[in-house]
Amino acid sequence: VYKRQVSTQSTWGNEWSLFRRLRSLQWHSLRRETITGLNFAGEQGSHRVHVGYEIRDLQPLNATSAVNPSIAADQGESEKVYARHEWTASNATQPVGALFPAGFNLWVSNEAALGTQTVRQEAKADYYLPLADDGSVALSLHAKACLAWAFDGLSRIRVNDRFFLDNAFVRGYRAIGPGSRPVTAGAPTATDSLEITGGNVLGAVSANLNFPFPGLSILTGHCFVNGGNLDYNQNRAEIFSQEYMGRFVKGFQNSVGVGIVCRVLPLLYGRLEINAAFPLRPVGPGASPLQRLYTERCDPSVFSRFKFGITWSTS
Repeated sequence: VYKRQVSTQSTWGNEWSLFRRLRSLQWHSLRRETITGLNFAGEQGSHRVHVGYEIRDLQPLNATSAVNPSIAADQGESEKVYARHEWTASNATQPVGALFPAGFNLWVSNEAALGTQTVRQEAKADYYLPLADDGSVALSLHAKACLAWAFDGLSRIRVNDRFFLDNAFVRGYRAIGPGSRPVTAGAPTATDSLEITGGNVLGAVSANLNFPFPGLSILTGHCFVNGGNLDYNQNRAEIFSQEYMGRFVKGFQNSVGVGIVCRVLPLLYGRLEINAAFPLRPVGPGASPLQRLYTERCDPSVFSRFKFGITWSTS
């Protein structure tokens, strides 16, 4: 990546970059993506604007690898000319000596792209409520929503313009959404790799109770409950209907658990955690919390009871 900062007489801070990125994708049979492009960015206060051009090449792992027919049309090169606006609002503060911040963060992004003929909208909100005067215990609430749609509201969305949902958002789940399997209890079964093709409608929420870890200042503990859903629907008008939203929320996959958080690693997209999580059963409204809890062993290709990795909640 080549990047240059440019100073101007305006109040905007400007920069541009010429880049070539290689990405390894785990979700589907088009495993390799090469992105070559040019990006201009400007920032003023809480606003940041990007304008750029990309050539994206999506290929299988090797020439003999089979490609799933549902995404075969996405193989090869595609062009994208985009304009993206990001807005951030925050009043979060973290006094000296406090383990956790207090206040809220809100991030909103809107992108329109030619070539792909798509609009991508994303929003993430975090709220931190101290439960102790010294900031050593806090409740944190997190929510993320994403939507992608074609200009005409009906056309197909390429797989590299879709969203994906996994343990980084809903702890324990290998994948949620199109191509994923439901959680079932019982002996694990040998399965082939899943073909997760992603979706264009995403919602995820999380609530964490954060507390000190006895004897180790670099670690904290937390209890959590989180859930999320991902769907693919090309019909923009249907997505905004009350009936569809009701089905989408009822389709949430949920989990509860406890974990340990490493506080000293500055991670750009999340934080490092080791968690023990339990999925919740999709049962009726009269069920007790214990009736909803899977305590039996689940297929590890679908749900990882114990997981070490980076998650999205950044409290």
